[in-house]
Amino acid sequence: MHGPLWETKAGPSLQFRCHVGHAYSPDSLLADHADGLERALWSAVRTFDERTSLLRRLGERKYHAESVGTHWKAKSKELEQHAEVIRTLLQTTQGE
Repeated sequence: MHGPLWETKAGPSLQFRCHVGHAYSPDSLLADHADGLERALWSAVRTFDERTSLLRRLGERKYHAESVGTHWKAKSKELEQHAEVIRTLLQTTQGE
């Protein structure tokens, strides 16, 4: 589900429909959103990890000025911390 939803009433219960006609109950819609959010956050963690690794490797190279290498190393540590925040959040909410 990646488009607009319409709220509809099917008898006494609430439903949501997408532009192609798929119907969602409130519970299924919440579950689908949770799945999508978790996938996006794990993708962000992987991207932070890959960028951290790249910046760390670049920071260790000697073909740039020392200040550039120092900057890349510092940036890699910052991104590593961002990834860890998201990773911790995901791990603490997996039981919910």
